[in-house]
Amino acid sequence: MRTWLLVLSAIALGLLGMASSAQADPVGVLALAKSLEEVLSRIQLWLLGIFAAVATLFLSIGGARYSMSGGDPGEAAKGKLAMKCAGLGYLVALLAPLVVEILKKIVGA
Repeated sequence: MRTWLLVLSAIALGLLGMASSAQADPVGVLALAKSLEEVLSRIQLWLLGIFAAVATLFLSIGGARYSMSGGDPGEAAKGKLAMKCAGLGYLVALLAPLVVEILKKIVGA
C-alpha cells in the first residue's frame, strides 16, 4: 500500500514538473499603482474588508454560542463577550480610513 502511494506521488510530481513555466505565455504586470495615494486607498479597502469579515465571524460565533447556551451562564457570558468583541471589531473597521489618513499625512501623500 505504501509503495503504491509513493509511486503515485512520484507520478504526480513528474506530471507537475512537465508543466513548466517555459510553456506559459508571458503575462504583463497588471497591479501597478499609479501613485502612493492609490496604494494607501487600496490598503484602506483591504483593512476595512478584513476587519469587517473578522467582526462578522465573531458576531456569528457569539450569537450561536449565546443562543445555544441552554441556560448555562458561562456559555451565555462567552457568547456575549464574543458579540462585544465583534462590536469592537466593527469600530476598528470604521476607524480604518482614519488610520490611512494618518499614514498619508506621515508619508506626505
